Amino acid sequence: MRDRVTATPPWRVPRAGVILDLEPDRWRYANEPRALRLLVTTVRPDVSLYYGGNWVWVRGIEVDRAGWIVDGEERGVLVHVDAIRDDDRG
Repeated sequence: MRDRVTATPPWRVPRAGVILDLEPDRWRYANEPRALRLLVTTVRPDVSLYYGGNWVWVRGIEVDRAGWIVDGEERGVLVHVDAIRDDDRG
């Protein structure tokens, strides 16, 4: 018998336009264990259904502490829902 995979939407989702300050253990993108400041451009809760409600897939641009764009490259990042503050929610 196969294990069933249950689709669970993330229980917290950021809104586009918010800047998330992410600790190394609160986001995943390749193998980059460092802090990340991300300007969220797109949120993909539909792609996030298979992470048990604990992670949400977002696209964004890295910015520095002053809010300046670091490299301009938009990237897809998995963000742990605990890193999303109540006032950052969409």
